[in-house]
Amino acid sequence: MKDVNNGYTKIAGFFLTLFSLVLFASVVQARDVTFTWTANTDTVDGYRLYYKTGTIGGAPYDGTGATEGNS
Repeated sequence: MKDVNNGYTKIAGFFLTLFSLVLFASVVQARDVTFTWTANTDTVDGYRLYYKTGTIGGAPYDGTGATEGNS
């Protein structure tokens, strides 16, 4: 006798995999970022970049509520 549940398991596994791929593909997207600043006239060893977390898009970031990351 043929096992009917085996076919349903394969179909359910396929749709679960498809759903997972669509879900994670929308979460993990590359973004283009442009950094601009007015260069310091003094001699400097480098610059630190501060960034804002938790928001995507919007107006240019003015530095309010900045988070300092690892150097």
